[in-house]
Amino acid sequence: MIDIDKYEEHTVSRTDKLGTFKGTEMFVWDWFAQQLPEWASKADVRLVQDAPLLLEEVKRLREKNEKLHSRCTHLENLLEEWQEAYE
Repeated sequence: MIDIDKYEEHTVSRTDKLGTFKGTEMFVWDWFAQQLPEWASKADVRLVQDAPLLLEEVKRLREKNEKLHSRCTHLENLLEEWQEAYE
């Protein structure tokens, strides 16, 4: 399993004449991707651009998984109670 805690508070910061922008803003990640070396492939650029979206998707899926696990545990408990009641 990927330890996403190590990515918490990771930001790409950029300061220009419009101000300072943090890594939570997608265009900053687009800018960061454009700073990759020339040998980086288009897929590398897209991966960096999409990094915040991918992290949010991992978080969403983990939350969904936890909810499903909780529901399954509840159903298993109900099944055990039902089996005990009808034995």
